[in-house]
Amino acid sequence: MKWTLEEFSNQVNLDEKTIVKYIDLGLISGRKPGEKVNNFDETDKYWFDLIQCFISNGSTLDDLRSIIGHCQLN
Repeated sequence: MKWTLEEFSNQVNLDEKTIVKYIDLGLISGRKPGEKVNNFDETDKYWFDLIQCFISNGSTLDDLRSIIGHCQLN
């Protein structure tokens, strides 16, 4: 399934600016910082769910940048 940025925002319960911020920070595998974001799929949802899990357990965005840097699948 494919979603627009607005639809994806509802899927992951984050505002659109936060989604773009996470991509720009390099937290989403397969997405390049600064890349125009206008469609999302289940793989993107997996990464956003993973990020939200880490954040809800106390990780910072800097922690995530370090961790996810080891998990890139590009």
